[in-house]
Amino acid sequence: MVSPRFLSCFPLPCSAKGAAFSSSLATGHSEPLLEDIVNRITRTSDRNSLSLVSKHLYTVKAAQRVAIRVGCGLHPATEALASLCFRFPNLQKVEIDYSGWTSSHGRQLDNQGLTLSSLRLNSAPAISSSGLLSVAVGCMSLSAFHLVDCMGVCSVEWLEYLGRDGSLEELVVKDCKGISQYDLLKWPSDIGFTQKGISTLIQSCPVRVFVVNGAYIFKDEGMKDLASVQFLEKLELLHCKRITDAGLSFIARAPRLINLTIRRCKNVTDDGMSELVRSQKLESLTIVGCRGISREGVLGAAKSVLYSAEIDNLDSLKGMKLSGLRQLYYPMDNLSEPLLAEIIKRIAKTSDRNSLSLVSKQLYTIDTEQRDAIHVGRGLHPATEALASLCSRFPNLWKVVIDYSGWISIHGKQLDNQGLLVLSSHCSSLTDLTLSFCSYIDDSGLGYLAYCKKLRSLRLNFAPAISSRGLLSVAVGCKSLCTFHLVDCMKIGSVEWLEYLGRAGSLEELVVKDCKGISQYDLLKFGPGFMKLQRFEYEINGNYWSSAARDPAYVAHYPYRYDICCDNMKELRLAHIVTEPEIGLRFLLGKCRALEKLWLEYVIGLTDNDAIALFQNCGSLTSVSLRLIPLFCDAIYFRTALTDDSLKALALYCPMLQILELTFTFCSEDYPSEIGFSQEGIVNLVQSCPIRVLMLNGANNFDDEGMKGLSSSRSLETLELVDCVFIGDVGMRSIARTPSLRNLTLRKCVCVTDNGVSELVHAQNLESLTIIGCHRISLKAVQGAARSVYYSAESEKHDSLKGMKMTSTEGLRVTNNKHGEVVRGRGCDEVRTVVVWDQRAQERSPISGGGVEDEGDGAHALGLAGGGEQSWLPQACPAPTTRP
Repeated sequence: MVSPRFLSCFPLPCSAKGAAFSSSLATGHSEPLLEDIVNRITRTSDRNSLSLVSKHLYTVKAAQRVAIRVGCGLHPATEALASLCFRFPNLQKVEIDYSGWTSSHGRQLDNQGLTLSSLRLNSAPAISSSGLLSVAVGCMSLSAFHLVDCMGVCSVEWLEYLGRDGSLEELVVKDCKGISQYDLLKWPSDIGFTQKGISTLIQSCPVRVFVVNGAYIFKDEGMKDLASVQFLEKLELLHCKRITDAGLSFIARAPRLINLTIRRCKNVTDDGMSELVRSQKLESLTIVGCRGISREGVLGAAKSVLYSAEIDNLDSLKGMKLSGLRQLYYPMDNLSEPLLAEIIKRIAKTSDRNSLSLVSKQLYTIDTEQRDAIHVGRGLHPATEALASLCSRFPNLWKVVIDYSGWISIHGKQLDNQGLLVLSSHCSSLTDLTLSFCSYIDDSGLGYLAYCKKLRSLRLNFAPAISSRGLLSVAVGCKSLCTFHLVDCMKIGSVEWLEYLGRAGSLEELVVKDCKGISQYDLLKFGPGFMKLQRFEYEINGNYWSSAARDPAYVAHYPYRYDICCDNMKELRLAHIVTEPEIGLRFLLGKCRALEKLWLEYVIGLTDNDAIALFQNCGSLTSVSLRLIPLFCDAIYFRTALTDDSLKALALYCPMLQILELTFTFCSEDYPSEIGFSQEGIVNLVQSCPIRVLMLNGANNFDDEGMKGLSSSRSLETLELVDCVFIGDVGMRSIARTPSLRNLTLRKCVCVTDNGVSELVHAQNLESLTIIGCHRISLKAVQGAARSVYYSAESEKHDSLKGMKMTSTEGLRVTNNKHGEVVRGRGCDEVRTVVVWDQRAQERSPISGGGVEDEGDGAHALGLAGGGEQSWLPQACPAPTTRP
């Protein structure tokens, strides 16, 4: 259907019934039939009305229109005519009539509006050969030339020039006595190929790269043929004088084209570039020596753009060496098999490797031997037989991902236990296996993995039928297991498998998320396994505070009972756990001396003493993420647990810190003291350490003065401000002066306006700018503020904004926001109409591994029930009736 924006400009002239019929007509019939219908409609007003019904009919009409008649309504004349010619690339007849024109109609079309492509001279006795030569030299786009009864023309230098230029498609010479048939023999014909022959070749073979150089026979019709080629990924057009903007409008629709080079193509202009900008498909674009294309015209046409107005030398353009040296070419068929295997290894994209393997039987065989990883899921049908076929074709597979996310019954039966038997028996080199949303695999199927003696990595994501018995069989059978992820596996209870893996001591990476049967105290049974562990994550979502288990080994007044070594731990993430009054996983904070990356997210019971002890022992920390909520502290203060004392220790003992995230949730704007960190403490930390990436989320105590302090940092390259309600335009003026700042993200910063963004435009320092949910910043204001801009007026949901996952609805009102319903509650603004202008998509969080998780369109918004913000707080830490 026509977009709302389009309808606002052009109201539909037809009735609702007619629109529905036309929409059905546009979608239910073949394109040749629609073209024939449009051709039979002769009245201009009828064709205009029909083209507004759907985008499909609009496109068909644009391609079919061959004649226009314009005049006084053409305003501004040159730009309006250019727009019409660009919209209707197949125009054959143009009538420009200014009868009845007065100055009030605006300026008439002038010389600038006429680019001569057809010239007919009938009975022009005063014209000589010198005049025709000036036309041949000056009119670069001349394609049709008629010369009738012109007696003054004799010499044929103009004819030789037109022949060498190769732009003419139509030549008529009548009753010109000075031009004989022998003179016409001077018309050159150098190229033996035809455009049709070239197009047929490209369409018949799986050509991925096509270079056409100096082919004046290749025109826009040839570009239209290329647009239908399924394999074409890279196209180079060099010195192709007859390709115009219409040709680019066709090639922009090519399904797989990602790399385009245009060099010395004189008839391509900025209008053609605009088609590439709209398609948003290209990864790289190179423009060299095209005088009709400006530097501004190529902006946004691809992720990577190379522009040069300098015209290439002809010998370099044609790949010629005039020094007498011969240039040798070696076809791929003559390359040795080891070299071909090395080439295929370096091709990362699956689609590229599939295309390459179809070129020849030799490449197909080499790809079969070299393919070592596959990713399959819903398209695996019938599942077991299809997997067996893949395993037989690729005998050297070492990495397999089976992902059934989004699966429903109509997709066919899922892979079951028999499929894992096939996998274990066929893939002798299997070392890395991921099973996601595989509901038909249970303990019996998991037991088959014991035959995979080389298995080093196993990731289970939502495996509802797997229990502890299946995990124990894997632990006993897979002696080489180094990486183990367990996510959302609710049936797992006992932890004999964990004790076994701990005694074996082979694991280097352990991740346990959302497994309610596994408490933090169960993980202590991993015991000696922590000695070799390099990465550890533990996370429980939902009402983790109300069902927290008690430590069975806890002894009062003896807080350091656990004698467990963690000297090799480099990455630690603890999320949503309660450590008070027991010790639990809290013991890790004083044991990890080699720690480099740390995430502590909503850990209840954390104190300054824990943080200081951690930072004192971890001088190698490079990345820290702290997410905090206000609780009762010292039975007096209601604030987040950590204070400036922790920040001072971090600055003093961790001189290598480069990435910092500070997120504060449910801290009132009216009570900045609920945040234990002061603005001065945060600024001092940034100035003391070489911090390159900083994220402040919900920092209600941070204002424009703090931004002024950040602007003096010489290391800061990436800054993300989320829900910082007291940072305004003055802060933007300060941060625009930061010497190394290249990436800036503003999300739900309600006090920043267009005036603040204008400071960024003047600075011209940013490479990327992301604006999300800042309702006082307009789409127009962000244009030109950075090389790459992402803009959305949509307000994010609270759980997504703060990196929370709330699986329980107790005390909460959960509203599905998939279709844009209004969501209210603390942290959730009313959803506004989304307007997105995306030059280049950017990652939304600079914090590797600990950033805000994107829940997608189907995620739920978090809103609070009538109890307000205090109704969310954990029962273990009740909210006060009044704030101090």
